Amino acid sequence: MALQQKDSLYWKLLVAITDQMSLPQSKFEDAEGKYLAVARWLADSGDGHFAKTDIYPQGSMRLGTTIKPYNEEEFDIDLVAHLPNITMDNNPNVIRNLIGKRLLEHGYYKTILEPLNRGWRLNYAGDFHMDITPSIPNTNTHFGTNPYRHDAEYVPDKKLQDWKDSNPKGFAKWFDEIDKIMPVSISNENRGLAFDANIEMLPSAEAFKGFLKRSIQLFKRHRDVYFAEKNKELTNYKPISILLTTMTANLYKDLVQGGISASPIELLKIIIRNLPNRIKTLRGEYWVENPTNAQENFAEKWNTDKNYYTAFKLWQESLYNDIEDILKLEGLNVVGNRMNDFFGQKYVTLAMESLNHEVANSRANGLLAGGIISSHNGLSSNVAKNTFYGSEQHN
Repeated sequence: MALQQKDSLYWKLLVAITDQMSLPQSKFEDAEGKYLAVARWLADSGDGHFAKTDIYPQGSMRLGTTIKPYNEEEFDIDLVAHLPNITMDNNPNVIRNLIGKRLLEHGYYKTILEPLNRGWRLNYAGDFHMDITPSIPNTNTHFGTNPYRHDAEYVPDKKLQDWKDSNPKGFAKWFDEIDKIMPVSISNENRGLAFDANIEMLPSAEAFKGFLKRSIQLFKRHRDVYFAEKNKELTNYKPISILLTTMTANLYKDLVQGGISASPIELLKIIIRNLPNRIKTLRGEYWVENPTNAQENFAEKWNTDKNYYTAFKLWQESLYNDIEDILKLEGLNVVGNRMNDFFGQKYVTLAMESLNHEVANSRANGLLAGGIISSHNGLSSNVAKNTFYGSEQHN
């Protein structure tokens, strides 16, 4: 099988896997309904602190990179309740408790409410939980000319008894802008986001997911399987999603704007190989900077325990070598069986069924050359696995 044809087919399988991992419309609609109900409950408070509250989603649900939970873990919805009339002169715990007090006034919410360090969680039975974080305006002047500075916020930190820098709305804007950038080899498709006044709707489950979003979904699933099945000892140190999202988006932007010409599979490999290059060391500490708020370090926990960095490197090397391995294999079924090991059998099986059906129809219609499913044309590779014995720190 020609290398270009092979890359294209294997990428189609990866795309099919992300389709299977994405939340179905029914789950999305259920989550959206609960999100809007909580948003309206908070916004309808008679407490003056809630005047002009801006409520919006953050995290993977907002970015369009949510995946189904692995091993039946609940998926989460993150929302921010921004209180524009409150300043950082107020005690952060007092503001945090405002949200808790309002939720306790609801007959149902009070029965499923759980305190968190920076906010509150509503534990809905079965599928998901909703994390609610209060925030206030960040009026400091240390942002310079950062185009997202006007969205900067503070969030309360109970443990530190202080306000912490954040910028979830600015981050979402930053990510959306990068997601619109398309390499020549990747087609552009329709997409859409809907917003409603001060309560932003969650992006539709059917909204466009291009290369960047699919890559992040694949990375997150591989991470979850790797630490659940292959490296349980370091499962508590697995890299967090926002860190992977930031590094991946930055690399994607730089590569595409640099004029890279590559197939999706090749571009995926280049990004994986270069992920460690996005980890900086400042004053002896690991840094993965929030691109919309330089005061926030997504690798903050890495500086408390070296196992965080070790876990990241072991996972990243495993991800790269796994992708390399599938490119040495011949036959879609053989590749699918190998992908079971690092993306999970359930979703790979569903993706294989979908793609096999598509390939069968294409053959029947004379649109695809024979031999792709079970091709054995002797294509091989003697490239050894990358052991990444390079510098571990990048300034």
